[in-house]
Amino acid sequence: MIFGYFDFLLIGLLIFLNIKFWKKQLDGNIGCFLVFFLFGILIPLVSQIIEVHRISISTGIIDSFEILYTFLRFPIYWLIGILQTILISLKKQEVINKSFLNDLKKAELLASKSNKCFPSGKYLSAKEFHKDLVDEITKFEKGDSDTIDNLWRWFAPTCQWDDYVGEIDLGEKIFQKLNHLKNLKS
Repeated sequence: MIFGYFDFLLIGLLIFLNIKFWKKQLDGNIGCFLVFFLFGILIPLVSQIIEVHRISISTGIIDSFEILYTFLRFPIYWLIGILQTILISLKKQEVINKSFLNDLKKAELLASKSNKCFPSGKYLSAKEFHKDLVDEITKFEKGDSDTIDNLWRWFAPTCQWDDYVGEIDLGEKIFQKLNHLKNLKS
């Protein structure tokens, strides 16, 4: 039997933990180490030991050829570890996007309150900038990643955001996230 009771219990526990801690974030280095150590070494080894023990109790005599299949637990758990890593990275990207959208909504609200009228880039007033900002946020929400370049230019230091709104902390926070998204895009 490729999967024993321990394996089914462990996979069920893994599904439960993924559901329970879906919103939590792990530091990248700690997460990578945990996945490598757990799924690369510890869990397959423990699973193999439990299976060999189960066979020795049920049959008494262990022929090494009969338990050869227990070595297949290593690549199976490696595959599960890879899938878990992909799942964690998807969760992390979802959290980043949600946080980024919240910051953009705050920025849109602040930009809507600005009444400054002077040239900055291609805009003559804060109202024109606000209109395009709303359009770009809507496109980004719909999954258009091409908006990242425009947003990046607008939120770059000493550009439209700083000229028309001036909320430097929020602008810098959004700009850093845009840098991260822009690097992922390339």
